[in-house]
Amino acid sequence: MREIKFKIVYQNDDTGRITEKEITIGEIIPYVGIRWFVVAKRQYTGRKDKSGKEIYEGDKLSWDGWNRIVCWNKEKAAFCLTNNIDDYIFELSKIMGDGPEITGNIYENQGC
Repeated sequence: MREIKFKIVYQNDDTGRITEKEITIGEIIPYVGIRWFVVAKRQYTGRKDKSGKEIYEGDKLSWDGWNRIVCWNKEKAAFCLTNNIDDYIFELSKIMGDGPEITGNIYENQGC
């Protein structure tokens, strides 16, 4: 059974700076400060990349020449990979080869 936890993504209204805080089930979303607003909640997928970093929704992954974004697919009830938020490609659990590497996320750097 996978660990259920989230990253809360905040953005500063004045500077546009992004920061994240990790929480688990039952925790209250932490207050970061005046002029900081929650822009996203990213769930942990239960998987790690090839360097041991935890993979969350919205992370950009690169492996074997592919670059994709992690998203939740309601129809499959699974974390999937896509080249944009609307285009389902395949399930994260089916990645083969050397394993994925996190190259960023959709909140810190745009595009795939």
